[in-house]
Amino acid sequence: MIRGYLLPNIENGLTILSKQYAMLGAVIITSGLFALLHLSNPNVSFFTTLNTFLAGVWFTAAYIFTQRLGLAVGIHLGVFS
Repeated sequence: MIRGYLLPNIENGLTILSKQYAMLGAVIITSGLFALLHLSNPNVSFFTTLNTFLAGVWFTAAYIFTQRLGLAVGIHLGVFS
């Protein structure tokens, strides 16, 4: 949902402000949202939230390079399950 729907739409919305940095802004926003959605995980701390944010960046990179959700979903299921 975050990468397949929000990422392209946020990027499209940010092109109004800066076409050059639209994708970077969309990556930061969606990865932050991904981290916020995981705040209900057990034993949450600043560092686990930061790691979740970085994982969101990793998943987003997988989506951007392939333009498919399969790799990002596979990484999530394979590494973080």
